[in-house]
Amino acid sequence: MTGNQFVYRRLQRIGGGSLFISLPREWVLSKGLKKGSLVSIEVAFDGSLIIRGGTPPAATVPRTVRIEGTSLNEEEVGLKLQRAYISGTEIVDISMHPEVSAQFRNRVRKEVEVLPGLELADEGDSFMTYRFLLDMTSMKPDQILRRMSVVSSVIYLSALREMTGEGVPQEGVGQKVSDLMKLYNLGFRLLNACSKNPSLSAELGVPGEFAIDYLFALYNLKRIGEVGEEIHKAIRKGFARHPPAGADLANKFRVVQDMTVLSIVSGGKDSYQALSQAQALMHEVENSITLGSDGVGAGVVVLCLLYEIARSLRDIAVSATMLT
Repeated sequence: MTGNQFVYRRLQRIGGGSLFISLPREWVLSKGLKKGSLVSIEVAFDGSLIIRGGTPPAATVPRTVRIEGTSLNEEEVGLKLQRAYISGTEIVDISMHPEVSAQFRNRVRKEVEVLPGLELADEGDSFMTYRFLLDMTSMKPDQILRRMSVVSSVIYLSALREMTGEGVPQEGVGQKVSDLMKLYNLGFRLLNACSKNPSLSAELGVPGEFAIDYLFALYNLKRIGEVGEEIHKAIRKGFARHPPAGADLANKFRVVQDMTVLSIVSGGKDSYQALSQAQALMHEVENSITLGSDGVGAGVVVLCLLYEIARSLRDIAVSATMLT
């Protein structure tokens, strides 16, 4: 192709909602490009895209991780995928025997479901290639924390309100936990990048030295959701006709959780007040456990799980005080 020529292509869609276009064949051949070749894409001031072929500078080469799936089971591959994702990997290549079972591929796809933005870019008899396609600068860590807080509190609140008919159905709990895991993985990847990339940190408003405190809050919110799921299980096993022990504490938990998360995203504002309330909530649950609640064994189990949530709220509040 010589001179300025216009080539029109229709946008097409791949899994997850991402769009793509094909490149002109003549241009690809003239640049010596082939399947798997890297190209650089620059966003010009007027919003147009400039695509250049050839080997880009080392600093712009996407970080790639190769997973040898031939010697791993499905669970091990899932762990490696998550580690690669939260560390900031942009391309994940999974190799496997050509005769690998469909069950193995389906397990890999299921593991990727909780890794937002990681989409299947290519697949063959002996490999699966995933690429991270989200724009990191469009995400806000404080919004992720707030959303995680809402989802995690819904899980335990619905369990404690279940006997009044206000709870989330059992089939909805699994989806909530899955949503929470997606937010956790995405938030971890983003905050990990902020701790290493000053420009991204500045753009998102999270100073690098604060990223660790955000990460600590992120982990505890995930933990709260997991404990909430355990409360659901305990209630179903131990209660049939009456409200579970600790149901009266539900609203207090939500109020304290809202305050602790708000203290994090507001840079430590009112963090000591949040810490005081979280500690008071822990003491209240401790007293309920000591009294044995209503004498039902499973009720005490629920209270012990509530204590774990209260401790996570205290830990979030402690991390908020570090921001002041």
